[in-house]
Parts: sequence; C-alpha cells; structure tokens
Amino acid sequence: MTPEEMAKTEFSLAKIRELTSARIGIGRTGGSLKTAEILDFDLAHARARDAVGADFIATEFMTRLQSALKITCPKLSWLTLQSAASDKPTYLKRPDYGRRLHESSVHELNNQQKHDDLIIIISDGLSARAAQSHSIAVLRSWIPMLYASQIKIGPIMVVPYARVGIVDPIGQILRPKSALILLGERPGLATPESLGAYFTFNPQAKLYSNWIDLQPLHTEGQGFAERSDKDLALACLQIYNDWMIEDWCGGEGAGRLIPLTLVPLWDPALAAAEVRRCAAKGSYAIGFSENPSKLGCASMHSGEWDVLWDACMESDTTVSMHIGSSSSMPSTSADAPLGVSMALSSQNAQGSLTDWVFSGTLSRFPQLKIAFAESQIGWMPYLIERMDIVASEGAAAGVHLDELPSEIVKGRVWGCVFDDQHGLKSRDAVGLEHILFETDYPHTDGTWPESRSVAHRLCAGAGMDASECYEFLRGNAIRAYGLERFGISA
Repeated sequence: MTPEEMAKTEFSLAKIRELTSARIGIGRTGGSLKTAEILDFDLAHARARDAVGADFIATEFMTRLQSALKITCPKLSWLTLQSAASDKPTYLKRPDYGRRLHESSVHELNNQQKHDDLIIIISDGLSARAAQSHSIAVLRSWIPMLYASQIKIGPIMVVPYARVGIVDPIGQILRPKSALILLGERPGLATPESLGAYFTFNPQAKLYSNWIDLQPLHTEGQGFAERSDKDLALACLQIYNDWMIEDWCGGEGAGRLIPLTLVPLWDPALAAAEVRRCAAKGSYAIGFSENPSKLGCASMHSGEWDVLWDACMESDTTVSMHIGSSSSMPSTSADAPLGVSMALSSQNAQGSLTDWVFSGTLSRFPQLKIAFAESQIGWMPYLIERMDIVASEGAAAGVHLDELPSEIVKGRVWGCVFDDQHGLKSRDAVGLEHILFETDYPHTDGTWPESRSVAHRLCAGAGMDASECYEFLRGNAIRAYGLERFGISA
C-alpha cells in the first residue's frame, strides 16, 4: 500500500471512529496489537465482569430513589420485591428464575391497588452499576412529565436479579395498562453501564393475554440423537425432561403448561424407560419423529419401536409429532424457494400417518393415541379414503390389516389447525373429534397474540355451532392428552 493509500485509509477509519466506540483500525506493532490497545481491551473486559458481579442492595437503592423523588413526586408508592433468583450466581445460571416472582412477592402484590395506567420496575439485571448510576436520573426527568400528562402511576418497584420478563407475572397481578422496566443491560467492551428501558402494553402472562387456558409444549429432541456421545446425550435429555416437568410446567405453570417428554430416539428400550420415568413424574405425552428412519433410526415398519409403544399404552401417554421432526421438509428441487416447503409442509404428516397405519402399529396397540402438530387437517379425508382403497388390495399392496384404515384411526389420531379453513369446512369427512386448535406460538406464522380472533374467524367461516366450537377449542384436547390428570375439566 502506497503512503497516499495508507493516508486515505486512515482518514476513512478516523471518520468511522468518530461515529462509534467500537475498536476499528486500532493498528499494530509488527505482527501484534499495540500494547496500549491490549491494556485498554483488558481493562474494558475487567470492568464488564465487575459490572455483572457487582452487588445491588435493594434497600439502599430504594432509600436513594425515594430521597431523589419524594419532593417532586410525593404521591408515589414504593415496593421492594424478589424474583425467584435468591442470589447472583443463581440468577446468572438460571435466567428463567429472573422472569418469575418469589411467592412472598406474589402475596404482597395481591394486596396492592390494581389497574393503574403505568407501573415502573427497576432491576440491576446484568449491570448493577447501570441501574445505580442512571435509573434515578431517568425517573427524575420522566415522572413529572407523566404526572403532567395525567397518567396514573402505580407503585415504583425495585426487583433485584430480574429479567425483562418479570413484567409479565407482575402485570398479571396488578393489571396495569402498561409497564416500564429499567434494568442494567449486558455490559459490553465499550461501556459497562448501559441501562435498558422496556415498555410493555397490557403486560400479563402470554397464555392469559392470548386467551389460551393451557398449552402443550412441543419439541422433538432429535438434536440429542445427533450427538456422538450417547451417554452425555441421555444425561442432558433427562436433565431437560426434569426441568420441563418440575420447573417450567410446575410452580406457576402447573395446570397451564403441559409437559412433553423427550425420548432417546437412538434406543427404543431407553426411550420406553424414559416414558415410564417421566410418567411417574406427571408427564403423559412424548415428542416423537414423524419419520425416524430419516434420522438414521429404526423405521416404523421394523417393529423395533414396539417396546416404546408398550410403555406409552401402559402409561396412557400420547405420542406427538411436529412437522419437520424428521430434520427434513418436502421440496421440489434444490433451488426451490422456502415457500415451496412451507406450502407442502403437511406432506410429512401424511407420510407419517400412512406409516403408522400400514406398519400395523396402530392395529397392534389399539389404545395408543397420536397427534400431529402444525399439520393442519384438510388432507386427511382423501388420504384416509386412499388408504382404504390400497388396504383393500391386500397382498398386492404389501399391506395386511384386519380393519380398514378409516376404522383404525377413529378416536385415536388428531391433527392440529391454526389456519385451515378448508379443513374445518370438511370436518364431517375428517371427523370433528380428530381436530385440535393450535396457536403455533412462537412461530412467525402462528396466531399469537390474535388467537381468539383467529379461532372466531375459522369457526364462523366453517359455520360451526357452539357445541362444535367447544370440542374443537377444548373438549378434543382434553381427550387427546388426558388433561383431566392436570386438573383440566370440561
């Protein structure tokens, strides 16, 4: 590079450095970074670590906060609450605890005034220094303006070890129109004291805000099967299942979040053992692959899965399959756009149901129940009709069944709808008892947060009466997953 080119490059870098604190064009000495730059980087890293580990003493901070605001805002009320994280190490290792309230705080909030325009929450988050250094100045500037706008402000709450999601359980109890949370952001190498401000309209638990009473949780766990160290994979899978059942679907989620056991797909006997272990803990559904052979596992026609179906039938455990759980999606060519796969996504469910029927699995296990998530159901009438025709050909088709497929699937196979108007209009051909409503949260094409209006549109568009709507939206799910065991009744 010529001296003129070097000067031009340095000039360009200097202009960029004026716009950002990022380390751009910092130069080097020989083959190494400059000593000053290395020391500066190490210092910034140390400050970031200190910011994460710094103590946040809520009582001391509350005293400073009240002192700063009581003159200009004498009518404010104050609360010091606790998240489910009891200390900083727990908070860092268990982010979910930072989104929950401690039981004592739930009790305290239940005794507070409800339905304010705005509640304000302050937390140290991942930088206690940010909360301590900046939040008081922010509120001292904002609150007088909020009062001037005649906004009714609820309690100012200090909640150590909280995440942004703490606004949901607080909002669920206090029912404000909106919530503001100020908390320390993850420190960067440019600044360790960045304060985040998050506004939430109508904050409350997502299931409630979406008019959803309960939600089975879907994942199939083929990622564990793809690990080479199967002992480690099994240990991780069991840790996940225990967390799912005891923590996420326990406590505040009990009776509303329905656990779905993951099974070790690489070993049917281990899978059966995990079904029994988790059923004893209160989980009565498993995530299975729509086509295990595509994962390098035994096929549905091999008979090797029978030990698993024995365990499922014994424990009244429903088998759930999500589209894409074979780690593959249908397409037409390598250069076809994603939209082709999205439009053809139900093909995987069609192939899966055909395997379940023609492998004889549903015939050998007459009480086994299966459900297809995100499958829609408009394809079911023709496929079942076609399977009846093929099965009638018997030996010529290589299929040997004692009953027609249309009889085998009755009351035992469910498809999930979140946007299938044709399927609901064809409900008599499908069998209404086979159809479940799904929100598909949190996928981009799911119905949250408009699930109620989507359900209304689908039901009205299909001309469904009140009893049909009930079965579609609630009754069928209770039967499909045995939800009476979770206290869910008709």
